[in-house]
Amino acid sequence: MITSQDKALQLRDEDISVINELRRNARTSLKRMAVRMKLPVSTVCDRMSKYVKGRVIRNTCLLDFKRAGYNARHVVAIATARDNKGIVQDFLENHANVNNLLLAASNYDFLAETVFHKESDFHAFISVLRAQYSAVITATYCIGSDIKRETLELKRK
Repeated sequence: MITSQDKALQLRDEDISVINELRRNARTSLKRMAVRMKLPVSTVCDRMSKYVKGRVIRNTCLLDFKRAGYNARHVVAIATARDNKGIVQDFLENHANVNNLLLAASNYDFLAETVFHKESDFHAFISVLRAQYSAVITATYCIGSDIKRETLELKRK
């Protein structure tokens, strides 16, 4: 059962089953999911409502960036001066081409996944980070394609 948005979740076996089914194929019908898990449809529906309200899950789609015309995809490790961190974070959070932004717990402050139509646009982005925000780019990695993405299955502790 979900205890709070701020606390660790207390998931029962049927919670884990429902979440894993959704992660395997979120487009499957509730009825089909319930039959596969040997649960009533109402239970599956109730569980899903609680997950959405408790912010355990959210509805989203995974995009094939290359097919959508975004050919320059990179992961960038960014270090900043302590007094600049908030400004850099704000810039990255609001930049249209930053797909994912993570706070890092190592030699840099942020890890940003960026997606651009062209390599030249990515390099312009890096130039702005360096020139306007005095950010130090500690590493950049060009992403070729996804091999495995969003496939983790929950297990009991």
